Amino acid sequence: MSGVTPYIYIVVILVGIIAGFGISALLQRTLLSTNRREADEQVAKIIHDAERDADAKTREARLGAKDLAFKAKLELEQERKRRQDALASTEKRVQKLEDNLERRVAGIDKREAELQKREPALSKKED
Repeated sequence: MSGVTPYIYIVVILVGIIAGFGISALLQRTLLSTNRREADEQVAKIIHDAERDADAKTREARLGAKDLAFKAKLELEQERKRRQDALASTEKRVQKLEDNLERRVAGIDKREAELQKREPALSKKED
């Protein structure tokens, strides 16, 4: 029996080494699979976060553009109102000037009519 025992030890050692390589390969495959899955999850998370950030920046830019457009519209409306008020003021002054001119013309016409009425009497006095 002692002659067979060293062969059994050698076979057991060889089986152990082969089993070790098999287990090692299985563990490496499992670790690689786990690492790949974790890497894929990280990539998916990074992509998701980037898309979310891009959406947030797009919304922010859109709101900024709307805000700028609103401010520009408000400024234009204020400028239009200011010009409209200035025009109304100018029209009011022109209307006053026209009214004054009409009154003066009416006064001059009235005086002229009075003078024309007096003229025959004055002409008689001079004669």
